[in-house]
Amino acid sequence: GENSGVGGADSASVRPATGNRPEASTGAYQARPVEYTEEAMLEEKVRRTNWLWVLISCGYMVSWTSVGSLISYFKARQGAKFYVMLYFAFYLPGLPMSLFQERYDHVIDRKLGSAKTFLFRVSVGLIVTIIALLYIPFVPSMFPQHQVPYIMLVCMGVIGVVSWMCHGTACMLCSMFPPSSTAFLQTGFRTPELYTVVAVSALRLGSNATHAHVVAFYFLTACVVGVGLVSWVIIVRSKPALHYFALKDSSYSSRDALDESEKASLLDGGTSPTKQEGAVETRAYIAQAIYPCRLAIFLNIWSSIFNAAFFAYVKPAGKVDVEVVLYFTRLFSDFIGRPLARLPRPSFAQNKNQLVRLAIARLSLMVVFFAYIGFDWIPKNDMFIVLVVALFSVLSGYLAVLSYEYASASLDTKAGQSMAGALMNSTFHMAAFSAVVMGVAVSSSGIFKDPLD
Repeated sequence: GENSGVGGADSASVRPATGNRPEASTGAYQARPVEYTEEAMLEEKVRRTNWLWVLISCGYMVSWTSVGSLISYFKARQGAKFYVMLYFAFYLPGLPMSLFQERYDHVIDRKLGSAKTFLFRVSVGLIVTIIALLYIPFVPSMFPQHQVPYIMLVCMGVIGVVSWMCHGTACMLCSMFPPSSTAFLQTGFRTPELYTVVAVSALRLGSNATHAHVVAFYFLTACVVGVGLVSWVIIVRSKPALHYFALKDSSYSSRDALDESEKASLLDGGTSPTKQEGAVETRAYIAQAIYPCRLAIFLNIWSSIFNAAFFAYVKPAGKVDVEVVLYFTRLFSDFIGRPLARLPRPSFAQNKNQLVRLAIARLSLMVVFFAYIGFDWIPKNDMFIVLVVALFSVLSGYLAVLSYEYASASLDTKAGQSMAGALMNSTFHMAAFSAVVMGVAVSSSGIFKDPLD
């Protein structure tokens, strides 16, 4: 649920359509006609390479999923608070990075060309991730013990910066491809769980994991990132991508004119923006139209990230590392919740306003979770808390899909839908940012007792 996103508004005007001509943009720019045979060839190439999107998103998300799966290992050596700080280090850069990309990426793309800048951003990001993953397991032997946690947090912060940079760039490019590509990219967000389950089980990476096994785990994870890097280079240098980059770069002048029109429309009187028939969907109108979806995704993502940061505080009822079970329960349950959104909708999830009520109702499960770890008089049962987290996470994936879907359905134009996606993505990062900050504050306050104390 946390890892969904779409490209910015610029991408809407260059999305290709099936048929004998490209889809017309919603602004002043009209896409240049392309011969049917060329368009058909491009889409055939896209279909043949769509599976690479799975490897790309897996490549830039696997570092956090893998490191996060070592929750019991870190807890045994650094304490439960350290795991919360790892969460903080990874998610904190998301919001400033998304705002930075929104402000400056198009400027750089215009000067240097999108084909070069897109290739550079993700390639550098994944290379930095590989270096960090190969470096982390040797930190304990290279620095005094009291410095190790801080070095680890710096490494995770670097991984967070480049991961979110890769995420934003990949989503922008994928938004220019046919819709089928987006499905593959979104699937890739959850494939790291498959890798980590196999790797953690095979290497027995529990609280008593050996250093050799940890080194092997990080090395294998770096290899997965490397596969994502190769896949990215293939996609970016493919004929469809180069074609979409050319359309994107040629649209800047007309897009600037559209932006000025949108800015001028915000000066109209009244506090409730409306859209006349055939008029441009302004940012103010879009923000109002998708407000329930943004509120639902904020509550959903905020509670998911905040809740998961405290898995290390769960006291096991038996000998099982329950925090590891909870970690993977959350990931797989969230994954299961996504395809459930394709089934017939229940009566309480038929529209965007109902999503807000469902998101609020879901918070009751978070209250149960924190009561469980906060009050010693509550009987401890591993199966009970796993089921609570499972239901909580299934609803997370379900709400994430519906929130983005209903937001897109609230607008009529491709430009409006793209802007809605950008606003939803910013809301996601705001939720993640506030969740990790509050998580660190609560963890540092001592409200919840560290199980190791």
